[in-house]
Amino acid sequence: MQALQILADENIPHVREAFGHAGSVRVLPGRAITRAAATDADILLVRSITRVHSGLVEGTRIQFVGSATIGTDHIDQQALRARGIAFAHARGAGAESVAEYVTTALIVIASQTESALSSQVLGIVGCGDIGRRVLRRARALGMRVLQNDPPLAAASLGAHPYVPLRTLLGESDIVTLHVPLLRQGPHATHHLIDQKTLGQMKRSAWLINTSRGPVVNSRALGEALKHRALNGAVLDVWENEPTPSLRLIRAATVATPHVAGHSYDGKLLGTVLLYQAVTRRFGLQPLWDYAALATPAGTLALAPPTHARSAAAWLDGLARQMYDLRADDARTRALMTAPRQVLGARFSALRTTYPKRRAFRWYQIAADLVPASLQHGVAHGLGVRLGS
Repeated sequence: MQALQILADENIPHVREAFGHAGSVRVLPGRAITRAAATDADILLVRSITRVHSGLVEGTRIQFVGSATIGTDHIDQQALRARGIAFAHARGAGAESVAEYVTTALIVIASQTESALSSQVLGIVGCGDIGRRVLRRARALGMRVLQNDPPLAAASLGAHPYVPLRTLLGESDIVTLHVPLLRQGPHATHHLIDQKTLGQMKRSAWLINTSRGPVVNSRALGEALKHRALNGAVLDVWENEPTPSLRLIRAATVATPHVAGHSYDGKLLGTVLLYQAVTRRFGLQPLWDYAALATPAGTLALAPPTHARSAAAWLDGLARQMYDLRADDARTRALMTAPRQVLGARFSALRTTYPKRRAFRWYQIAADLVPASLQHGVAHGLGVRLGS
């Protein structure tokens, strides 16, 4: 078999090691993957920032497109099918990473507002893989959870746990979004959160968005935050990426550069899933040994937080050792000093140079160092191993 020509996003980890035996691997920034760049490629591997449509693949040799992402709204699958191009994506690869980001955000909010998570109502909009993971973690942390998912509600036979969006927005203290970006159809999500729906939320409520930027109307959210019609917002995704509204970054309580799913483990799993799909599609012998890359060299030990004045502060101190959300926020806020003409490049650089972040399941703390009332939350909410 002739060596394959593989074009890949440079932000897919270990892509050269994984696919090097199959042929020649060329990497580019995701936004630099164009039709001209892909003309001689047999395989195209992307992340969410590369839009794959008929104009990109027409006239190329591409036989297979893989996306190392959970979502697929950046892929015109109909255009691929029309040209006989196979497609695969890394379903579920970054789900745990996003759930850990949201869990960390919940703990940061509780610590900042000096409130117990057990007294808060969480509203989950979109109850697929990520939403279900967030649900389990939130309940383990003692939160009451409301769920909204019209497609799942419509597909349910008999009783289901879903409530109308208006009900969820009106009763939730924190609302977290986990929906695909759909611009048309009965369950369209483009600007799902707008001036009207923001007005249905409590003034004391918080909004978390890790789904897609255009699910939220940026202008409406900025106005709500400016006029204190909403208590706060944790935003990881933005309209008009990679040039988000600097005004909205400034207004957000926590701002991060589309990295919720960027744990090392999540991105590595994305590469693994694409590698498996390619070897199946082209009948290749799997030669890449990725097992050693997946497991940390030693135990990642956590220390009990000192001087924590509340359960929320204790959990915050523990979570911060695994993932420092505030550090990501600080790096993002540095964008506000960037000239507009370089904002996109600097936003993208925050993603390509993102520090290595490990999954919470690799961390361990001695059980006797954790307050008895928090052990269930630490083990099942954060997902940390309790050692002897």
